[in-house]
Amino acid sequence: MAQPSVINFLKYASQPWVRYNTLRFILNQPIDKNDCKQAYHETIKHPLVQSVIKKCLEWPNPPLKSHKAASHPMHHLCLLADLGIMLPYKPIVRIVNNIAGHQDSNGAFQSLIVLPSIWGGSNRPDWLWMFCDAPVLLHACLAFGKPSNDGSITAALDHLSSVVEQKKWTCFSSLEKLKGPGRKNDPCPYATLLALRAFSVAAKRNDSSLMRQGIEILLKHWESRKSTKLRMFGIG
Repeated sequence: MAQPSVINFLKYASQPWVRYNTLRFILNQPIDKNDCKQAYHETIKHPLVQSVIKKCLEWPNPPLKSHKAASHPMHHLCLLADLGIMLPYKPIVRIVNNIAGHQDSNGAFQSLIVLPSIWGGSNRPDWLWMFCDAPVLLHACLAFGKPSNDGSITAALDHLSSVVEQKKWTCFSSLEKLKGPGRKNDPCPYATLLALRAFSVAAKRNDSSLMRQGIEILLKHWESRKSTKLRMFGIG
């Protein structure tokens, strides 16, 4: 537990999302308690948060060309979820329904992606999923409060688990001919981190052997960071 002086600093911070998450996650206040409820209301109404919500409502546009582009709405979804914005707030309902409306027949949440032909794509926007975007959308839906036993969420979790187990955390997507960067048999540390994040907020998915495999990949990548890059990724 943080020192009382630190907690008081956070509890009375000027940013409402700091106060809200301090009350909710450090002091374990119920979301419907007056102080927590008020901080949540102020968070939602804050102009900066409203600008993030507006950006998230643009998803899936623009078509995704770079998974590391922090300005893309996909990454704003995670920021919004981390701030603690939740269902049944109406804009979040719209966002989650939009994501669930674009689900592969196998269960993965899709994105509008422009994949270059050098990586096996068509050079034009297509509804696809990749190991470095589907877990982001899954994590956002779960963090927004979509229950893990919801049909679309269960399908997405089951698909991610089965494909990760089959592909051993390597680069994969809805395109069988996908050729990602780096050595074919190396795991992708970036996508591994994203998948672990999604599993971590899913009920009954956070103690599996699959999770331990992913954690070991990241720990080994850290240990060999001075000599080895996985899929051309360093590690911070």
